[in-house]
Amino acid sequence: MNLTYPENEAINIPVAVTFRWSDEFDVFESYSLHIKKSMDGQWWTEQLKKATCVHTVKLDPNTTYYWYVYCHALPGEDDGQSQTYSFTTANEPSDTIPEPDTLIPNNNAKNVRLQFILAWNNYGCLSTLTLGTHNPPLDCDLIYEEELEVGQYNLFAHAITLLPNTTYYWTILLNDRTGPYKLSKVFKFTTISEEAEIEKSSQPAPEDKSKNACLTPTLRWNMPAGATANVYFSENNPPETEVIHETSLKSYSPPNIEYDKEYFWKIDLNINEQIIRGDIWQFETLKSTPEEEAELLKSTQPAPEDKSKNACLTPTLRWNMPAGATANVYFS
Repeated sequence: MNLTYPENEAINIPVAVTFRWSDEFDVFESYSLHIKKSMDGQWWTEQLKKATCVHTVKLDPNTTYYWYVYCHALPGEDDGQSQTYSFTTANEPSDTIPEPDTLIPNNNAKNVRLQFILAWNNYGCLSTLTLGTHNPPLDCDLIYEEELEVGQYNLFAHAITLLPNTTYYWTILLNDRTGPYKLSKVFKFTTISEEAEIEKSSQPAPEDKSKNACLTPTLRWNMPAGATANVYFSENNPPETEVIHETSLKSYSPPNIEYDKEYFWKIDLNINEQIIRGDIWQFETLKSTPEEEAELLKSTQPAPEDKSKNACLTPTLRWNMPAGATANVYFS
């Protein structure tokens, strides 16, 4: 049995303490959480079910506490008891730290994607994020991250995919690094249903895996109404360089394109403060020199053939030309 939070002799612990421990052998039927204010004080006990290794208790501010967990074993096994740890609570919650705001997704948002970047304004404080399907969320729920320096949590980077058509609850605890803290109210959002189709960027031009693209291409794409685009373009796969941020346009002309190169690009969409990741598209430029290109781009296969004789009096002139070209016809 290992006690994991609060750590032994920890200080500035918020008064709403969520005790956590781990049961590595999984042989215990239930737990008893024992807490007292001083070494000579009286223990009080919280009886808990086996289903949890976490329990939240509201304590007094600026006070030293001692705690341990007693483990009630399954039939045929021995009971166990953890070590005794101590910790000291912080002062009362701060009235000077603002409530976390500028939330992504917004509170009570609907149709939220299953992966996105959760974000909030942390006002320069350390953040503790708790997110799950319980209201309020528990530390043993889906996400519990302490001392985040920035006000965001990337579900993509942590390989977390939420369940479809599910309501999630989340809180932010802000700590100004000197002891005062602010616990937010409970925010919530509901994910998109499994059947719902999420519109990504589409219809790339040049088409994906195009060859012999010219050296002055204009990238074009389609996107849903109301969306803005983050455009990524580079010679690397995946493309790492963001060349345009949140544009409402549907085209971009990349500079300095070279012969015989492979380029990669993608369009991430911003829709209702959520990032919709686009597919990676690729094209290859012409492999020829300017002189060779000019030769390749000439019209060919004339009919009637060059220097033909005895042609009829109602000839139809025909020729071949590269895809996408138009022709100026001269005759005399």
